[in-house]
Amino acid sequence: MSQRTSPGRPRRLDITTVLGLALSVGLIVGGHVLEGGRAQSLWQGAAAVIVFGGTFGAVLVSFSFAEVRQAMGALKHVLLEDRRSNDDMLATIGRLAVKARKEGIMRLEDDAERVDDLFLRRGLALAVDGATPTTVRTMLEGESFSRFDAEEAPARSPLGSDSHFTGW
Repeated sequence: MSQRTSPGRPRRLDITTVLGLALSVGLIVGGHVLEGGRAQSLWQGAAAVIVFGGTFGAVLVSFSFAEVRQAMGALKHVLLEDRRSNDDMLATIGRLAVKARKEGIMRLEDDAERVDDLFLRRGLALAVDGATPTTVRTMLEGESFSRFDAEEAPARSPLGSDSHFTGW
């Protein structure tokens, strides 16, 4: 079986995110210095507490705890990338397809419980439980569309309808 993608799955730091953050901070400091400012003047603890603390407080007031927790959980997907490749997934699917063809779909029950990808696990579980291919496809497409809609939904501004005044 391929590597597990549960909470303990191997991940590595997404270098482009780190480079983007470093570049952003570097350009802000560089622009400040080019305008005659000193880099040290940007590093003020009290100002950081006010800005970041106030922003965090505004987020907590504007969003439910569940939404804040979900956003915090999504940070790991921004900063870390999954080490599994598409080739690993294709190899897993191919192996499972051969096993189903040779031994029957019911022999995939144990594999379905050990599959690391939640989406594939759900599809295998439906198939093993006797769902028709059309039912499996319909259910997984619905789940996929729901997940896409949730991920692509525009973020609400914590400032409400007056957000156009602040650039949010």
